[in-house]
Amino acid sequence: HRGETVHTGPHGTVWVDNSKATNPHAAAAALAGHEDGEVVWLAGGQLKGASVDELVAKHAARLRAVGVLGVDREMITAAVRRHAPGVEVYATASTDPAGAMDELVSWAARLEPPAKVVLLAPAAASLDMYTGMAQRGDLFAAAARREDRENRAGSRGEHIDSIPGGTP
Repeated sequence: HRGETVHTGPHGTVWVDNSKATNPHAAAAALAGHEDGEVVWLAGGQLKGASVDELVAKHAARLRAVGVLGVDREMITAAVRRHAPGVEVYATASTDPAGAMDELVSWAARLEPPAKVVLLAPAAASLDMYTGMAQRGDLFAAAARREDRENRAGSRGEHIDSIPGGTP
């Protein structure tokens, strides 16, 4: 669960599980190993009062898109809007552990052109939705492997910019 490549997709997308990155400092270290514009970052959970502003500001150039889940998803979204305003953000409001992860993975897999790296580095604790970081990572790995075999239709989440009352 620390920088483990769990799948390589048909378009060369590398799916990396860094679910041990349960705080902003650890997530920053995970992002630091990637090139500018290549990372679809999956993040979220319980920030426990931590800020992700410095993390997002420092690594904004690396981000192609960001998928968020969990109780503090809006805080992460706000940091991305402030420090990486051109980066697409997708959020799931699902609180079902497998369903939320499946949704984020499906969204990431549908990005065009395909992402170079999809990185699960939550920057937050997992206990708002998962039994622990291992469950979150295992569900990510399973969803990434399944994504190539399934043609998923539709989406339950919303692009943050389309949420009523949100600011563009």
